Amino acid sequence: MTYDKATQTIVLFGGDIEQYGCCDVFYGDTWTWDGVTWTQQFPGSSPAARTLNTLTYDTEIGKAVLFGGYSEPGVGLNDTWTWDGADWTEIQTTFAPSPRWAQAVAFYPKSKGLILSGGVVTGFTAVADTWFLLSSRR
Repeated sequence: MTYDKATQTIVLFGGDIEQYGCCDVFYGDTWTWDGVTWTQQFPGSSPAARTLNTLTYDTEIGKAVLFGGYSEPGVGLNDTWTWDGADWTEIQTTFAPSPRWAQAVAFYPKSKGLILSGGVVTGFTAVADTWFLLSSRR
């Protein structure tokens, strides 16, 4: 989850209920918290259900950005989505980190973009690489 400065809410996407290796349940829902109430959102488009994705706010574009996660244990995702307070939009990039989950990501104001580091890739291998996504106003 992340704080969405534009809407002044916390945004939460996805998650799972682990059934100890059997029958895990993955969520693809979007919720916002205004400091008093959780409200489920019903966007027209949305990332696939997943867990252990990253979500951070990009102040340069004024949107929350979601990356990766997994919806099948041991098989990572590497798609990128933005949340504008009402809908999700998938972002196509020329290059992307390998599919992964449990990575760290943060907005870096000096370079006006997102820095992603590490995570676990398909096959349960921990990695220590670093990626940069330059923000651009769309």
